[in-house]
Amino acid sequence: MHFVGLLAIMIAGAANDNLVKTAFVVAISALSWNVYGLDAVVLANLAALSFIIPFVVLAGFAAHKANQQPPKRWLLILKTMELGLALLACLAILEE
Repeated sequence: MHFVGLLAIMIAGAANDNLVKTAFVVAISALSWNVYGLDAVVLANLAALSFIIPFVVLAGFAAHKANQQPPKRWLLILKTMELGLALLACLAILEE
């Protein structure tokens, strides 16, 4: 039964990442943002890359911490942080 909960959390996290990443790419493309002289195509690729880099950089640290403390606590902390960051990202898109 614990596997179903973990699977649901993983699916929800992946869906959240994809929705926020897609929202950023659409906003960058539709609004033709130009930041630091970079055009919208480059910014869209950088936005997509910014969602991949944390997985690569923080995977080892996360595995180390997950082995030190109960996984339920880490899941709660990380998913709460993920939702908060996604809400901030959505607010940033809406403000622009």
